[in-house]
Amino acid sequence: ADLETRAETVDRSAFFTADTNVLAAAELQSRLRALIDERRGTVASMNVVPTNEEGAFPPIGVTAMLQCSIDCLTGLIYAVETQSPALFVDELSVQSMHQAGRVLPTRDVELEIRLTVTGYRYIVAAPVEERS
Repeated sequence: ADLETRAETVDRSAFFTADTNVLAAAELQSRLRALIDERRGTVASMNVVPTNEEGAFPPIGVTAMLQCSIDCLTGLIYAVETQSPALFVDELSVQSMHQAGRVLPTRDVELEIRLTVTGYRYIVAAPVEERS
């Protein structure tokens, strides 16, 4: 009964509720790509971070390589960390694309970003039957 009570108090909106980790990862990839596109960033690649963790809240992670402006990056980080389900920026690497003598196609593409975002999946435990 204690586990059932705790499960009822969990704010499920903070978690992915997909049936599998693979489906949750696909949802995270889709959300992250949309957030990047909305801010006019360009996704170069996106990969699911492998996990072997089990339990009630397995981590779901995605690493993205992208190009964007500083305004895009700050807006993206804010959007990621204020999402529902809750997402967290675990790793962030920023590199300037400016090099001496190199002309950039637009001012909107000035940074190369490597970003790892993680959310958690909520797994409802099957009720345990009591033996009498």
